[in-house]
Amino acid sequence: ELPSVAEEFASRPPMPRNKVQALFTFDFPRPCDTAIKLTRDESRGIKEDLTAIPEEKEVLVAPYTLFEVGSID
Repeated sequence: ELPSVAEEFASRPPMPRNKVQALFTFDFPRPCDTAIKLTRDESRGIKEDLTAIPEEKEVLVAPYTLFEVGSID
């Protein structure tokens, strides 16, 4: 399996001393009105991928979106 583009960015050295690399993966168990899905979704009328890497199932989370963190791994 190829590494994801996000994982490649998160593991790029070197980082400045005052920065920390982090990769967050969110699981939305219910639909979220402020999470914009970027992959094809015929049920919502999205007929083509809006991202260059559809296998990553990328979404955009709108600013000021509130959510609860259930666990951190």
